[in-house]
Amino acid sequence: MQSRGSNVVVLCARIGRQLSEPALGRYLRLLPEDEREAVLRMRRWQDRQARLFGRLLIHRGLRLCGAAARLADLRYGEQGKPYLAGSEVEIGLTHSTDVVAAALCSGGMVGIDVEEAGKVERTVLNKVMDAGLIAQADGWRGPIDATTRLWTAFESIVKADGCGIVLGSKHVQLECDPQSPWPSGTLHGRRWHLAPLSPTDGSFGYVAAARPIKALHIHHLQFAPPRNPSRNTS
Repeated sequence: MQSRGSNVVVLCARIGRQLSEPALGRYLRLLPEDEREAVLRMRRWQDRQARLFGRLLIHRGLRLCGAAARLADLRYGEQGKPYLAGSEVEIGLTHSTDVVAAALCSGGMVGIDVEEAGKVERTVLNKVMDAGLIAQADGWRGPIDATTRLWTAFESIVKADGCGIVLGSKHVQLECDPQSPWPSGTLHGRRWHLAPLSPTDGSFGYVAAARPIKALHIHHLQFAPPRNPSRNTS
């Protein structure tokens, strides 16, 4: 019998500008003690907000999924992959310079990676990827540069598997139609199904899931003021 497709909930937020102390305190109170402490250990405010917002996105995502799991059930695997103890809901987390995103999927492993388009350097690929895999990117066509697409596809699979970049770099294989932004991949004998997303203007990424992705339900949240708010010209 053919496996059912996955409905994946994706939640995104911008890191934005630095929160005021009262706003930071209000958000921290939503987290369990160990997660609050982990946020406050971050030295840079950007890193604090990236970690904080990631957990807030999971919190909201669990409510949207109707899951019984709570943030207190959040655990981390050997390579840092987050999971929910005792829950069938799988989660993935990522952040870039100004975007945080979480993916939640019931009954199948999931990973996500998002980057600002054009910010991934080819030298990064050269350090961790097989030359044959990198060569595939040269044939990719589309509005987003091939380097960003290749890196986020690779990273989403590695994060879904939870093996880490070092092991993933030796074993990830991608199958790409040069005319399509929808590659698929394999890692450790498992096929991963990918779906592209652009959570904000100028950013791009992929969700990787162990089952075919039937639908992406994308939600945009705002926790902090944007870094470049539009000016009121009236």
